[in-house]
Amino acid sequence: MDTDSVMKQLQAMEAKIEKLTAEAEVRKLQHIYGYYLDKCLYKEFLNGRFRGKDSIRRLFIDRWSNYFVGGRNGPIHGWLLDHFIGQDVVDFQPGTNTAKYRGRTLMSAGTHKTLSPDYPGGQRQWWEGGVYENEYIKEDGVWKIFRLRYHPFWHGSVEKGWQDADRFVPLFKETYPANPQGPDELWEGGDLWPDTRVVPFHYVHPVTGRQVADEDLQAPKWREPASSAPPARVIDDWTALLPLVSSAISQANRTSKGGQKDTEAYFGTYPKTSIELHRKYGPVVRIAPNEYSIDDPATAKIIYGSGRGFTKSPWYWASGNPFSSLPNIFVEPNPHIHAQARRKVAAAYSMTNLVQLEPFIDKCSAVLRDRLEEFARSGTAVEISHWMQCYAFDVIGMMTLGKRFGFLDSGEDIQGIMSSLSQYLVYCSNVGVFPEWHKTLFRRQMRSKNVSGLTHVNEFADAQLEDKREKVHADDIPYPNVAEDFVTKFLRLQAQDPAKITNADISSVCNMNIGAGSDTTSISLTSIIFNLVKHPRVLQQLRAEIEQHESQGTISDPIKFAEANQLPYLQAVIKEGLRMHPATGLSLGRVVPQDGATLAGQYFPAGTVVGINAWVAHANTKVFGHDAHVFRPERWLDYPELVKEREAYFMTFGQGSRTCLGKNISLMELSKAVPQIVRHFDFAPDTESGEPEYATENVWQ
Repeated sequence: MDTDSVMKQLQAMEAKIEKLTAEAEVRKLQHIYGYYLDKCLYKEFLNGRFRGKDSIRRLFIDRWSNYFVGGRNGPIHGWLLDHFIGQDVVDFQPGTNTAKYRGRTLMSAGTHKTLSPDYPGGQRQWWEGGVYENEYIKEDGVWKIFRLRYHPFWHGSVEKGWQDADRFVPLFKETYPANPQGPDELWEGGDLWPDTRVVPFHYVHPVTGRQVADEDLQAPKWREPASSAPPARVIDDWTALLPLVSSAISQANRTSKGGQKDTEAYFGTYPKTSIELHRKYGPVVRIAPNEYSIDDPATAKIIYGSGRGFTKSPWYWASGNPFSSLPNIFVEPNPHIHAQARRKVAAAYSMTNLVQLEPFIDKCSAVLRDRLEEFARSGTAVEISHWMQCYAFDVIGMMTLGKRFGFLDSGEDIQGIMSSLSQYLVYCSNVGVFPEWHKTLFRRQMRSKNVSGLTHVNEFADAQLEDKREKVHADDIPYPNVAEDFVTKFLRLQAQDPAKITNADISSVCNMNIGAGSDTTSISLTSIIFNLVKHPRVLQQLRAEIEQHESQGTISDPIKFAEANQLPYLQAVIKEGLRMHPATGLSLGRVVPQDGATLAGQYFPAGTVVGINAWVAHANTKVFGHDAHVFRPERWLDYPELVKEREAYFMTFGQGSRTCLGKNISLMELSKAVPQIVRHFDFAPDTESGEPEYATENVWQ
């Protein structure tokens, strides 16, 4: 066995030992905690949150100690509270300083008849059962409880059992300081028996890799739907009942967790900062405690290749609805479930099918040309990025539902959907860094009176789908002489074989197209036009190619996709625009599988998140040349061997089995829109308004 193999095995063994040691220490800590607190009554703070050492002292000393044992530090004669902790699950990722725990407790409590008659509460005996969902932090080599969450589920008296049991101790009704012993905040997130809602699991299913859906965690009454039951319980960052470290440590842990990634993502400078970091430190850069950005073509083939075992990181969770049990093609981490869901609809996204929908794009191109001509005649400055998004939105409306939404007609944000989409992308980018917040924040968004973000985007898409469904059933198709749009095609297939495609599948496609089909394409169009304006030589050469084919009669007006594919310089311009400004500005994170992996010469243990940022990849001078920072389409017309190498590291649409499903839609739009705009219009930067020529905002785009 060679030295490298031995080192890999040693590193894997070290990671495994670290994991086993941490889990044992956390389990030991929790069990010791149980012995220390067996003389306390946890259900008293079921509906309260205590934060920081002062609050914890108020709970332990002022309330529990004074009430149960008369203020002393230790037990009193005749008072029993023993709780057994077991069925525990500990999760720890090597290389981190945090862990999570879930365990069940069964408690026996009560008083002996010899206890003083004036003892508060009198003489009684009962049973109690509950669940812990805790977090732990390691400081200076010592594990501590970071957040203690105890959820008592049921009480039962020894005499009567739990059938008629009531709550033994009243819940808080006032916070501190109105109640000197009260919590910092009342919590209405839970209740006792007979409420049997499940406390959410901090871990995913060990086989499928999926979280349990919220509707499955609810507890409706016998033979009643989940919609009739109270909402699922919530485990969020602020359900910290007993954070047994100081609030300052709590805040420091939360702000340092994401490191460079969360701050740069928030301020929108992540792509450019990542490029600079890789120039300084090389192909592997640590961007968070357990996440690495990698710039290496060979790594791309490994982590994004089919059958390699790398699954999507938890960052993607924030892009989906956490309360839906339906598969989400974009978010789904399990490769088998993803493949099944994708296989159902993939044919509709094939170029063979899409070329039949060209008339839809042509109708939108005609309206865009009319609007731009209006601006040209009046000499009005145009915010080209806005109109490119209007165009892309109407195109996706035509291809998905067979109708334009009307963005090009009005030039306005219809129903605020553009704004909601932008809010959704910002949410995904930032909350994805802290995916454990997603359920709580998304639930609050759903309950808000001001519908926005993903909720609004989905409501908009669902309303459009329902309207389309009625028209299809009535055979009232707006354009009967052209190919069927996505939804019409799927509804026809469903009518022939309901088992082949479900309503959920159709809804998923509609939501996905509308939510993801406009912003990315409009960004790419804007990038290409901007670079053409900034590089007159390239614009002149592209126009020359178009004019040559016009004179030869080999292209139409509007240009056909097949014709555009025969214009090599046009395709090089499009690809270079996509390379210079990928619409995706963050690393495409993947979780290292069970056996670990060596990437770019560095070993990564299981559970580590690794990924490649398209902006970083496309700035790689070894692949794209010493002038990788320059807009030069000719690099795609270079020697075939070099072009092939560049194609292999082209990351705009992702790679492997998770390549963007809408890639062909975007390429078709770009191939048809760019030559039409270039052949009919001239552009110049607006230098009089004082606005920057080009501003970027990095969210999940």
